[in-house]
Amino acid sequence: MFESEENLLCYLAGLFDGEGTLTFRRHRPRNNRQPRDFYTIAVQVAMCNELSIRLFESTFGGNVYHYNPRNPRFRESWLWYLRVSELQEFLTKMIPYLILKKPHAEIALNYLLNLRNRRGKKVTVDNLVLREAQYILMKELNKRGNKV
Repeated sequence: MFESEENLLCYLAGLFDGEGTLTFRRHRPRNNRQPRDFYTIAVQVAMCNELSIRLFESTFGGNVYHYNPRNPRFRESWLWYLRVSELQEFLTKMIPYLILKKPHAEIALNYLLNLRNRRGKKVTVDNLVLREAQYILMKELNKRGNKV
């Protein structure tokens, strides 16, 4: 279908720029067991075209969910999403080809490489401040009507 991996990545980057989401979420602790906020990154693409969604799955892994709406006015759709363990490869391969979501992807990759929790390692105050700053920056980028 595609002559090279580069052509495939260009195609998927275009779809992701238009139909994908990359979010940075802050979770507040509900009890005293979790002493501080923690952050997660989510990547997903939702479309009515199953073939395009399956291309993301076959290229990067992840999971696909099928949504069959009860209301006949709506079309069925597919949602592809990645777990955190698969995000670094996805972001590294996609960043060179992204246009609209490039700043989002760079923030997410920086977080994964430098700021993500490593089990058993203490988190410094500087690290916590940087996480919050990246969360706020991503929130600003994701605001409706934001011009890149």
